[in-house]
Amino acid sequence: MKQLWILLFVFFANWAQGAEPQEPFLRDLPPGVYLTKSTTAAGNTTAAIGKKLGGEIERLTNSNLRVYGRPIQVNVITAANGKSSDTIYSAFLKIKSEKFCRRDGLTVIEFTGQGIDEALVKVTSYALGFLDKPDSINYRLKTQFAPVSSLDYMACNTMFNLLASFDSSGGSTGLAEIEELHGKFNFGNQLILRSPLLACGGTKYGFEPSPVSNSKKGPAVSYSFGQLPVNSLSKKSSSISSS
Repeated sequence: MKQLWILLFVFFANWAQGAEPQEPFLRDLPPGVYLTKSTTAAGNTTAAIGKKLGGEIERLTNSNLRVYGRPIQVNVITAANGKSSDTIYSAFLKIKSEKFCRRDGLTVIEFTGQGIDEALVKVTSYALGFLDKPDSINYRLKTQFAPVSSLDYMACNTMFNLLASFDSSGGSTGLAEIEELHGKFNFGNQLILRSPLLACGGTKYGFEPSPVSNSKKGPAVSYSFGQLPVNSLSKKSSSISSS
């Protein structure tokens, strides 16, 4: 089956990009979702891939989107009949998790791309109408932080950009500049957040390591930590998750 997916890319030169995407769900996208490229396979390509998959294909499209800032590729196969749709979907499930492909009647949809995860696939499915969007969604967010007690405010924007670049490059750029700039920050052991009781949907905070104490200050809660871990990017660091 691995040869099948190589074939999909070998035939890429035979795909044609149109002014308007063939797939109806790509023509009226919600805010925050953008189509960057959509191609439709030529007839000979469609027939060849259908033969490899074991079913007849009417249309095969490949579309690249950015969904709330994250890239994802959506490949859509429209089968000629129900039997072909069954066979094609079964072929996908032999090499992909059902979390990353779905079937709707004669249509078989594959989600792919570097670094995609189940959450991005689900949000994309909501945006494109593959799944009914719920009235509310609970998100689990996780981040690292370094509590700061005092700082040079003029250095904040530069430090933010350096850390963002360092993270996106996988740690290959900006380390020397970060190490030099962190001297303008005095790191502490206290973090002040909005009280989770004021948020809708039952917000919860979790910390690693755990705070040694906390106290309510009006609409906020102050969390105090013991000795925080030291790493090469900052004097002290911890992580927080919110759901």
